[in-house]
Amino acid sequence: MKRIIRLTALMLAMVMLMSSCSVVHFFRTGSFVDNAAIQPEQFEKYTGAPLTSITITNESNNGYTYIHTVDLVENKVIKETIEDKTLISGSTKEVLSIFSDEKKVMFLNKLYTYGFFDLKERQGTDSDFRVNYNPFSHSSHWNIDISYTDGSVKKYERNVTNFKKEVSINCSKAFYDICGYGIVGATPQYYYTPSKLGYILTYSDEHGKLVTEKKRTIISERLSYSWNGFESDKNDIYATNEEMGYYFTNVNEDAYNYKYRMTVCTEQLFDAATQTNARRYIVTSYDYCEELTNKKIVGISVFGLTPTFKLEMDKIYVVRMEFDYGNFVEYTFNTKVSKDEIYLQRPETNLEFWITERVSRSDFEGHDEQYGWFGADVFYGLGYSGYVDKNGSHVEPEHCVLYTLNCYPDCGDGTLHVTSIKITDPEVHIYGITVNTSFDDFETIVQQHGFTVTERTERYVKAEMGRFVIWLMAGELAIGARTTNKYGIIY
Repeated sequence: MKRIIRLTALMLAMVMLMSSCSVVHFFRTGSFVDNAAIQPEQFEKYTGAPLTSITITNESNNGYTYIHTVDLVENKVIKETIEDKTLISGSTKEVLSIFSDEKKVMFLNKLYTYGFFDLKERQGTDSDFRVNYNPFSHSSHWNIDISYTDGSVKKYERNVTNFKKEVSINCSKAFYDICGYGIVGATPQYYYTPSKLGYILTYSDEHGKLVTEKKRTIISERLSYSWNGFESDKNDIYATNEEMGYYFTNVNEDAYNYKYRMTVCTEQLFDAATQTNARRYIVTSYDYCEELTNKKIVGISVFGLTPTFKLEMDKIYVVRMEFDYGNFVEYTFNTKVSKDEIYLQRPETNLEFWITERVSRSDFEGHDEQYGWFGADVFYGLGYSGYVDKNGSHVEPEHCVLYTLNCYPDCGDGTLHVTSIKITDPEVHIYGITVNTSFDDFETIVQQHGFTVTERTERYVKAEMGRFVIWLMAGELAIGARTTNKYGIIY
């Protein structure tokens, strides 16, 4: 009976903790994957003969030879770079790290536990061995010398000893811990890089349609973290968000009328093989101001469940993810709403589509497409068509309209909009302007519609208003809208 009472009290306390936050949904992201498979107290003690050094020589395909020496007498790691085998160009040496006796003991215990000192007994079969797990995947030759105080040396050479992949990976972690390099293998990125922050965002668009976005990484900046012995204490939340230079969602003031819900998670949700699931999440919001007023915990979860919370505009959010063995990482992002106008009201024009108009490829059925563009779709206006010459170049008709479609207002937003319109047909007009309009008249008209003339030469005249640019040159009139690229997408 007492046990039942204790369990009931514990469950009640958990319910009260969760209900104190505005968390609505939880869902499990998968099984736990520990960052460090073996903890210090679990390592076997190195009982072999005393060592003086471990030297790893890598003759790379680029003509350089790299020699890493872990000096177990002086307690330091030295990297020597030799430009060629003849030593004509000489060599350079640098100290990568200096470590304590305690770290040295732990380093040897790890290598002993992972099988580094008996690699010949732990050779992999052809199916186990992959070039990516080769201690030097780009090497023409490598060898390892383990030197002992009695003067003896144990040697391993490429094509004589093959690591099993788990031995290579584990040993690379041991070397990484002592000097910041894997040296004997490809250290998994998740070992030395804190888990990234992913999210699922649900909201209603301007048409009332429910939209769900699933992203590997949120637009965020990493703050403090402690990760497998490496740490950072960056904690200036407001300054970090100011320096980011962008806001979480590229929307205008209509965003205040939308209802957003967000679920945050590690990238493990998207790729379980590369990331580690957090044990606990804490989401805190602040007003977007230097004083960080109105602090609230808006999401909290335990047992590997992920929190879902209401996302408000003009807020700063900090997400803390806690992992096993004291590892944690904090990220921050904001929902500062852009006050820039991202849509331009359609003027009097005989164009089919207007700049920034949301479209789909199906809207251009029956239109000729100009192929060969990267990161954009280009269509002729209805009734116009070009051709490709024998050199593979596009040849446009003398008179036409071309629409460029891209994601807007950011390249990563996922919805197509008209981001550029090129006009060479004198019958088509914008604001009453055609390709035959004089530069003087162009300036007068665009200024009446809020544009500012920013450049004029003998060949062209250009005017701008916020994101929008309109220009006129001999035989061509065009208008465009600038897009951002906050995800750093490369086409």
